[in-house]
Amino acid sequence: LVRGTLLADGTPAAPILFTTVQDDTGPDFVLGSGDDLDSGGDGATQGTRGQWYGIQFDATSTSNLLDHVEVRFTGYGSKGAIIVAGGEVTLTNSVLRESSSNGVRIQQSNPVLTDNTYRDNSGPAISMDLSSDPTISGVTVENNAWNGLTMDAGTLSGDSRWDDPDIVYRIPVHSSSGITVPEGATLTIAPGQVIKGIDTYSTLDVAGSLIADGTEADPIT
Repeated sequence: LVRGTLLADGTPAAPILFTTVQDDTGPDFVLGSGDDLDSGGDGATQGTRGQWYGIQFDATSTSNLLDHVEVRFTGYGSKGAIIVAGGEVTLTNSVLRESSSNGVRIQQSNPVLTDNTYRDNSGPAISMDLSSDPTISGVTVENNAWNGLTMDAGTLSGDSRWDDPDIVYRIPVHSSSGITVPEGATLTIAPGQVIKGIDTYSTLDVAGSLIADGTEADPIT
């Protein structure tokens, strides 16, 4: 739990690894290779999803930087490998893998997520509430439960933008509703953004205003 500041500034040659004690595979994620780390002293073992909570940034947390970081085998009692819960976070050139929940969970936050890989997570690559406005680019997604960003169901609290065309947005499954743009609010969707529903309850109900001004080169779909 980060309430101050976390600086995890790795490099391509020397990345920073956050993982479970059962994961002896080292940076290359291959058991039996030269970089194995038997920190538990119990012989060669490989981790499984959900063996620890993850990294959470609370609202008092500021100026956090994670670059060339890999986070593995999280999700125990948490909503993601990394949970941005109001803190200021820049995450770049990093890998979120083998979480039993989401890769990244965003709540009341505006993190910057650039050139990251989301792989083999039991939930979506990213999930977020409707009050957040992340900046996301350079996305690689592989074998997640949903290879995109899932939004919570509910009503927008004010003007909002969906402007991350490097990742697909999903209108959520909900028993009675999807997402509502209330009267007096405006939802602006950027050129190139792709938005998908998953079933008959994945609705976008506009009581306010919707601006979806694509281009010939970058339509909104």
